Amino acid sequence: MIAERIERDIAPIFKLTPPRQPVRAYLARVHHGLVDELYIDKVLDVVDTRTLIWGSDFPHIRSTYPHSHAVVERVFGHLGQAALDAITVENAARLFKFELPPAASAKAAE
Repeated sequence: MIAERIERDIAPIFKLTPPRQPVRAYLARVHHGLVDELYIDKVLDVVDTRTLIWGSDFPHIRSTYPHSHAVVERVFGHLGQAALDAITVENAARLFKFELPPAASAKAAE
């Protein structure tokens, strides 16, 4: 992962003091918004799916509306249902402390 490479290879070159916590621990607390990320596989080399949150960016020009379902399937469909649910629903609910409806809560607990 790039975070470990920064700590191991790049920090010594610039004589940076090591972080108090590993970069990976820091990245686990940072959430990342996505709309139609073409390089999702590269993104996943750096960040955990638990920190990704999809949004349509509606009503802005770059919005995926009215093709949001197709965009989500094209960009995230190959990741599997658990990752898709996390990116499109569960991560935002956890971050903003939204209570999910019972059906979604049961699914998220699986």
